[in-house]
Amino acid sequence: YSFVGWEPKPEETPIKGETSFHAQFIEDELGLADIEYSLLTGSTLAITTCKNKFNDAVKIPNKYVIGGKEYAVTSIGGFNDYAALELITLPDTLISFGTNAFNMCTSLREVSIPNRVSELSQDAFSRCYELTKVTLQGNVTVIGATCFSWCYKLADINLKEGLAEIRSYAFYQTALKDVVIPSTVHTVGENAFGGINTLGTVTFKKYLNENGTIRLPDIHAKAFTDSVVTFNVPWTKEEHIAKYGESTFGAKVNFADAFNFNYTEGTN
Repeated sequence: YSFVGWEPKPEETPIKGETSFHAQFIEDELGLADIEYSLLTGSTLAITTCKNKFNDAVKIPNKYVIGGKEYAVTSIGGFNDYAALELITLPDTLISFGTNAFNMCTSLREVSIPNRVSELSQDAFSRCYELTKVTLQGNVTVIGATCFSWCYKLADINLKEGLAEIRSYAFYQTALKDVVIPSTVHTVGENAFGGINTLGTVTFKKYLNENGTIRLPDIHAKAFTDSVVTFNVPWTKEEHIAKYGESTFGAKVNFADAFNFNYTEGTN
């Protein structure tokens, strides 16, 4: 953050008895000299490296002017190992992340994903140990492998309808509690929710095929390895056995225990 002054302004405020003044700060906007970049087609650019890794709150602008021409920022990478970073404001123009984009930003506390992003890349936010808040928009269709793995303080995530894939180790060893899997999800990868001791319930929303039958997603046999969880599913026990056998997806539960598997039609 950069200090911009006091509120109220001392020069405009008569001092009468005890008067409180509050320091005002703004995020530091990332300048062209702070980055390495690649120019892409259509007057866009990709940030490939952040060279200035000292500020704790950073705003990435929607565009940079290079040689008198404006280039919109559509891809971001190279912020990995930025230990001082606590807050990042991403540009509205963003479409994609590079691999390891914010990996090992060990002080990062929260992030909001812009509307135009459809896929969160592999390791995009892995090992962000202080990350507690992630805001996803409805346009995210893929959460990449190990995207939020080892974010030990991430206790809540609102997965939106439209999400299709949750890839392997996406939320491995986070602190998630109750998770709702949108109806549009068709794939849950290996250890996507593995190693989570805090999990309470996982609710799968109902997706109906055109013929009116329930679509059962492809869930890896080890999707919930070593997690303790109660599953709320919109399919019957018979349908479960036909699709998955007696699999508990690696979770520390008993398949035969009705407390661990609630076969209901009420999760739509």
